[in-house]
Amino acid sequence: MNDDNPYDPRNAARFEQPVPPPTPGAVPPEAAYVPPAAPTDRPLRLAMVGDSVGFSLDYYRPRIPNVTSTDTGTVIGCGIMAPAATGPDTEPTEACRTWKDYWARALDGPLAPDVVLMVTGAWEIRDHWLDGKPITPRTPEATTYVDGQLEQAYEVIRSHTPARIGALELSCAPKIEQGVGEAVLASTDVARVDWFNERLRALAERHPGDVVVLSINDHVCPGGKAVDKLDGVRLRYDGVHWTEQGAPQAWSWILPQLFDLAYRPS
Repeated sequence: MNDDNPYDPRNAARFEQPVPPPTPGAVPPEAAYVPPAAPTDRPLRLAMVGDSVGFSLDYYRPRIPNVTSTDTGTVIGCGIMAPAATGPDTEPTEACRTWKDYWARALDGPLAPDVVLMVTGAWEIRDHWLDGKPITPRTPEATTYVDGQLEQAYEVIRSHTPARIGALELSCAPKIEQGVGEAVLASTDVARVDWFNERLRALAERHPGDVVVLSINDHVCPGGKAVDKLDGVRLRYDGVHWTEQGAPQAWSWILPQLFDLAYRPS
């Protein structure tokens, strides 16, 4: 860190939001490919891709000095499971079928990102169907399919930018009343959440140093027990999507990891 550089956001004292100081990340293996570190003579350029959980995190993101965002690449209503659908007799929406285009637009904008934050999992742990056959999380078939979709997600990012990739772990959800006729959220099933996070780690293992798994689960899912409120403030209004008050807290946990990822030496 350069304490004299006004654009170096690793100096936590410069933040308007309370952010704990970054901690050193694990040193990538010698054989790993590590994209170039972000320059420190200008604001950090952040791109976000993923689903509506990522959208809520991005929408309620507090102002962070010396961080600039690209257009969002988050898609409301789905993750990266298309062409699979959430019902045996349904088809993915057009937005879900074209999720790669949403991501590409965010990555191809006028500001080339330095780091990409990928937020997925809430849809990938739901039951899906493809060609009339079920894709049930935690089965070998689902593992193969989700690994393939995550690989495609990686390829979309890497084909549009050399930016470093942070894959945010899925967090377990508290059981909040969803309303009459609404299904229990899949994220309340800790075994499914753990299974998806294993898929993220497998992606990182296939691309060591190029994909880094980030996590805030020590704060929102310690020991597999979901945290609903912090100091009386509900973090996620339905247990999954971030509230206006909860998102800044989430960013205070994410930012040190994100900065460490962006600026660690190649």
